[in-house]
Amino acid sequence: MKSIAFYISTAFLGASLLFGCDTIDNPYPELADKPALSDTQAMDSAEAAHDSILGPVTPVQKVLLEDYTGHTCGNCPGAALMAKDQQRQHGDRLVVVAVHAGYFAKYNKAPYTTNFTTPEGEEWATSFGVISNPNGMVNRAKGGTSNSVVQGVSNWPASIASQMSETPQVGMTLTTLYKPESRKVNIKVRSKYLSDLSGKYNLMVVITEDSIVNWQKNYGQAAGGDPAYPVGDVNYYVHPHAMRSVLTGTWGKPNKEAPKAGEVTEAYFSATLDPAWNARNCSVVAFIVDEASREVIQVEEVHLK
Repeated sequence: MKSIAFYISTAFLGASLLFGCDTIDNPYPELADKPALSDTQAMDSAEAAHDSILGPVTPVQKVLLEDYTGHTCGNCPGAALMAKDQQRQHGDRLVVVAVHAGYFAKYNKAPYTTNFTTPEGEEWATSFGVISNPNGMVNRAKGGTSNSVVQGVSNWPASIASQMSETPQVGMTLTTLYKPESRKVNIKVRSKYLSDLSGKYNLMVVITEDSIVNWQKNYGQAAGGDPAYPVGDVNYYVHPHAMRSVLTGTWGKPNKEAPKAGEVTEAYFSATLDPAWNARNCSVVAFIVDEASREVIQVEEVHLK
């Protein structure tokens, strides 16, 4: 087997701090998209080696920024710049997913014929009330001047900082095994609840692709465009972290109900990358959501290459 690499998140969870001697609950039945036993064992071994080398790590709160965008939205490049600036400030504690959805993401008129949308992204936009672009959600929590889940770009920095100040309730380890010859990615998500919680919690897993060169409408800088590109229809715009696929359905798969501090869950997934996607630019993003409020309580990201 050639060129198989393991990618393991380094922001959380040493074995002795979080996972030593814990009782592990796997809430998933056997599924067709579950990796082969040899692959799950390989990921388990890679995870254990990572924990052994890294040692104890204090869990930190990470934040998910969902940037709702579209390729015919001329001020959306400015929102992407804001997201990039926030990532420079916060590093890997901020995970950004660009969700192409709504009117400005339509792909039925040249030159905008590339489909960046997903059924799940469209359903999220409808359910959360994203009626225009650019807009976003920060951990799907209420915030900003309107105290709304959907927030304008100018509200993102303060909401991100506020969410990062929260005490983490879950620690996550995300491990992937990518096989270039088959373009198959196997995924393991291990979560440890750090406090007693009520309610039900679901796990979401998505695949994103970064640095996609394609058409994008761009306004002037004063109107929210990106000054690095000309005004108008740009055929060489570099689209960041576009959500390509959702592996867990629109609202996720059950992870834990009324978890107690110290309880651990493990989940495995398998997916084959679309031939049109550049694997070197793909990432896996996993996040835990409160089923009732749909608020994100923890997120993790790992790049495939």
